[in-house]
Amino acid sequence: MRVLDVRWHSLAETFRLCWEEARPIVQVAFLLRFAVGVVSVGQLPQSLGRPVLGMASLWCAVVCAYLLNGVTDVHEDRVNGSRRPIARGDLPERTAARGTVLLACAALLLGGLAGPSVVAWTAAFLVLGWAYSADPVKAKCSSGRCAAVVFGLGAT
Repeated sequence: MRVLDVRWHSLAETFRLCWEEARPIVQVAFLLRFAVGVVSVGQLPQSLGRPVLGMASLWCAVVCAYLLNGVTDVHEDRVNGSRRPIARGDLPERTAARGTVLLACAALLLGGLAGPSVVAWTAAFLVLGWAYSADPVKAKCSSGRCAAVVFGLGAT
């Protein structure tokens, strides 16, 4: 039983560190935008199932994108003295990278359950999140590409 307790604690701590790395305030901002979009349609849906699945899908995609950014920025973050979990060594890069894969899969699965348009927007968000941080695009390194990708992320 002790081994199970240790694993559960380790999994919960890893989840907490991934959440912290993905900047909770940014997560809240994206979820509020989604909620405003649902409400601004003019009428609430008869069932909240689809919006809740869509919101969960977006949340997974946002955490994925920001976690990936932490993985790709680790060297710069350490040089700059960042206190984010990957930079300070509390969250191993490999663990965070694996988390991005799981979160992307969860985002697409939840988006698929919410409907074809939701999974399409989720996929677009994930591609833009990758394009912002990762090679070969690395939009964060060019003001023009950065502006395009950040605008696209906000639009999704």
